[in-house]
Amino acid sequence: MAKKPRGVKTAKPEFRPIKGNPLSTHIDGVSWPPVINSGITNSLAMQVQLEISQWWSSARLQAIQLSQLLNVLRHAYATVPFYKDRLKPVIEKSATGISMNMFREIPLLTRSDFQDAGDAIITTALPSSHGPMFDIRTSGSTGQPLVVKGTDLTGLYVSALGLRYNLW
Repeated sequence: MAKKPRGVKTAKPEFRPIKGNPLSTHIDGVSWPPVINSGITNSLAMQVQLEISQWWSSARLQAIQLSQLLNVLRHAYATVPFYKDRLKPVIEKSATGISMNMFREIPLLTRSDFQDAGDAIITTALPSSHGPMFDIRTSGSTGQPLVVKGTDLTGLYVSALGLRYNLW
């Protein structure tokens, strides 16, 4: 094998996304994008994962999104009184996964549904890995302000998506 001339750099190998199942995560109910470690680096790590996944086929993206959606729906069905009856038909059919057609069967949540639900729309069992719950308030530009709940995980997603927006 010939010796590489001094001062000549070899090309770096092309970066290729990891194939197969998504990475594991330490946040209950989150499969994509996985939250790999704690601290400030999470926003950047999530941004990199979103950057990679934006080039996936639409079928692959939809599959991972539906997998994550099913995590959320199962949690809501089990722990949010408001969703118990609303999600029952879909959850009963979801043993092997969820399809877009099944997702479309879920009634849309209206502003008045949300306002009328009161505390029945709040989970009774927030996973501790999501961090403490806090209020997020809208300005009420329609005359009816809303108060929703957020967690540290909500803040992480807002941070990662804000970084993504700025990079675009």
